[in-house]
Amino acid sequence: MPSTADISTSGAVLKIFNIQLEDEGIYECEAENNRGKDKHQARIYVQAFPEWVEHINDTEVDIGSDLYWPCVATGKPIPTIRWLKNGYSYHRGELRLYDVTFENAGMYQCIAENTHGAIYANAELKILALAPTFEMNPMKKKILAAKGGRVIIECKPKAAPKPKFLWSKGTERLVNSS
Repeated sequence: MPSTADISTSGAVLKIFNIQLEDEGIYECEAENNRGKDKHQARIYVQAFPEWVEHINDTEVDIGSDLYWPCVATGKPIPTIRWLKNGYSYHRGELRLYDVTFENAGMYQCIAENTHGAIYANAELKILALAPTFEMNPMKKKILAAKGGRVIIECKPKAAPKPKFLWSKGTERLVNSS
């Protein structure tokens, strides 16, 4: 019996409060007296307005990269997902963008809908393209090291797409020994 159910003192009435999806199913009432017995079944079909499981948020991606933008909702019947881009119908189902360009930038809206209603999630997609710069994260100019010790030099420029890295000491190009 559902945790939010109550059977009347006569036993003739079953009340279920705060119906949940898991309450769906076949319920059976059996009546018996000294003349015999009979039973009857009723099926409860639970319906539900869409609810977000995962929705989109403002996102920045590097030019040329791929993007999977999850937009997942529950409900009964199962909601359909459709997309708008800058207010115009754009796509149905899951949204995957490959090798993004500046044309992919814009305001997106994910809509989950079923016969009971619709819910909306909005997000802006920005496409990043910039030459490597160390302004935000400069490398240390001086690093003190103990003989026999270990040194880690981090090279983390802001760049989009991700840059290739080349290391050198003086005029000598450094390559990985492994």
